[in-house]
Amino acid sequence: WLETAQVNTLRPTVSIAPDGTYSSVEVIQEAPAEYPTLRPHRIGIGLYDLVDGVLTRRDRLEADVAGPSTPIPALAGVKAPDVLLLNDDDLTYTKLRLDERSLSTVVDHLSAFDSALPRALVWAAAWDMVRDAEMAARDYVKLATSALPKERDINLVTTTLRQLTTVIAQYTDPAWTATGWSMLAETARRAMAEAEPGSGFQLAWVRTFISAARSSADLALLNNWLSDVDVPQGVAIAGELRWQLVQALVATGAIEPSVIELERAVDQTAAGDIGAATATALIPSLSSKEAVWNEITTDPDVINSRNRALILGFQHPAQVELTAPFMPKFFADVANVWKIRDSEPGQDFLVLAYPIYQVSPETVAAAQAWLSEEGHPAPLRRLVAEGNDRVMRALKARARDASA
Repeated sequence: WLETAQVNTLRPTVSIAPDGTYSSVEVIQEAPAEYPTLRPHRIGIGLYDLVDGVLTRRDRLEADVAGPSTPIPALAGVKAPDVLLLNDDDLTYTKLRLDERSLSTVVDHLSAFDSALPRALVWAAAWDMVRDAEMAARDYVKLATSALPKERDINLVTTTLRQLTTVIAQYTDPAWTATGWSMLAETARRAMAEAEPGSGFQLAWVRTFISAARSSADLALLNNWLSDVDVPQGVAIAGELRWQLVQALVATGAIEPSVIELERAVDQTAAGDIGAATATALIPSLSSKEAVWNEITTDPDVINSRNRALILGFQHPAQVELTAPFMPKFFADVANVWKIRDSEPGQDFLVLAYPIYQVSPETVAAAQAWLSEEGHPAPLRRLVAEGNDRVMRALKARARDASA
């Protein structure tokens, strides 16, 4: 376990007889082609039935899984549950897959599990499936916008919302992306209105609404919030949240950049410096982007906090076309940035300024050409390779989504 890389995937292969019982159940173990290591696993297998709107565990057994295929004879003749959950109770470290019957159930009833742990396992399985191009990104969006408002675990809500924005921005077919943002904004708007005022759930949905808003009506509401009008009860538009609001409005062109300085004059704190720097980097004009790029790639004296704030604002899902010309510039400038920056700000540039929203074969080709060059330091080469892997993953996910 400690001497081998990557994670195995466990998936059930089931056969159901006409009477609704299992004819056979096998657990298939897979490994990435580049790291073909199969490991021994002790797993729980949970059988969950939907009873009166609740997914309740009917039975559970444990099994030792080893090799590419492990039959589970104890399930032969057993009535097939609504959800068959491998690794129930999370006994081993693995990726999970669901059989077709189970996936169909959780799409409509994920929030119906009476325990947080199986919900977490299914959320993780769905995330892995969309990242591995086994689930269409739009289906993940539909699942999340349906089930997440009913989720009762705040950690699952915040984690899944973060993943959901990644899915929409990077994994959806561009022809469907606007629909994804609209679905998320509508869901967030409804969920924040229904959440308990002042709760962590409300704040999570407020932040999500701010980041997902694209329509003129939604942006008008955010503009009202900036003037403390129509703000949901329990929400204080101040501090970091206020800067997030300003940044979102600047990025989408919904307010003039001059508002940044007005807000900065009110918030004369270190946090205000950072918030204003990120907002400035988000100004949707080519000349502004060029000025920011010049600072983050050539100024050796920029302080780390400002450098990171500018990098965080340089790219935005609503500015993909605007920042497209900087994809080749990234590969032209990255080696010099690595030379003039200390370790932490250098890594910030490699991770946060990598052209992750430029999901195209051209971006992959540019990365591979750079990686083919001699003389780059190993840590720098590793970070560029990781960025390239992220873009290739997004390309595969988009192709899967386009075929949905």
